[in-house]
Amino acid sequence: MEDHKLQVFCAVIEHESFSRAAEAKFLTQSAISHLIKGLEKDLGTPLLYRHTRAVKPTRAGAVFYRHAKKILSDYKRLTEDIHELLHQVKGPLHIGSDAITAVYLLPQLIYQFKLLYNEVIIQVSIKNPEKMVQDLNNAEIDFAVTLETLPEKYCFEEELIKDEIVLIGPENHPLAGRAQVLPGELSRYPFVLAASSIERPGFADTFFHNIGIDPKSLNVVMMTDSQNLAIKMVKYGIGLSVVSKWAVFREVREGAVIILNASQENILRKFKMIRLDKIPITAAARIFLEFTKNYSFFVPF
Repeated sequence: MEDHKLQVFCAVIEHESFSRAAEAKFLTQSAISHLIKGLEKDLGTPLLYRHTRAVKPTRAGAVFYRHAKKILSDYKRLTEDIHELLHQVKGPLHIGSDAITAVYLLPQLIYQFKLLYNEVIIQVSIKNPEKMVQDLNNAEIDFAVTLETLPEKYCFEEELIKDEIVLIGPENHPLAGRAQVLPGELSRYPFVLAASSIERPGFADTFFHNIGIDPKSLNVVMMTDSQNLAIKMVKYGIGLSVVSKWAVFREVREGAVIILNASQENILRKFKMIRLDKIPITAAARIFLEFTKNYSFFVPF
């Protein structure tokens, strides 16, 4: 049974673009165009038209899209029911994630899951919160497994484990060995910060406000979009930084980087799994969900 044409057509509608649909389906734009023309020829009517810069369905295209989504959903359920009847768990599992979660949390989880369900093919994509929301709504990912707060209400959110935001410095920093660092002292020292930390409340911005510091008062000598690079810069003495404790555990364990205590309380955020209840869950996703609920994570600190 072939559902490829229906999937491609739905992708064009959902992305409102031939080029974005081609990127999502790993096809060329000309291949997408040829496929749509073939469908229109078979049905004897135009299915799409260009409205300003976006691709929109005609009335026939809207009807075709509605039925295509139902057919795809029924086909997915059919194959899952057959696999379950045969006591098999197989098929694709698509996960959207932020970089920290993907690098530090998912490997141990996926490794243990694959030991039990080797025929499930897992795809992990690194995405920003807006793209995770879009892909969840378009059923292009089964779950978002992330530290991020997604800008939408979801009917299912499962906490996996907590992360802590910490202040770090090089091993030979003047503040090393202090039981408590006074917040006012931090403005004397240079900082290396990830750009996304300052742009998104809930990360470094929340950390500094929690200890009573305006982030704009800091001497930020370097900005980067990579926490790993920020950690390396701290290791080489370029400045202090605020990062995920999961991301820095190896350097702390090796003694190259130290955690400085500048806060009266731990500043925590959650690794969580998020999905939409309006999207039918696949058999592989359902098994992964149950596995994750009962999984005991190895915490490296």
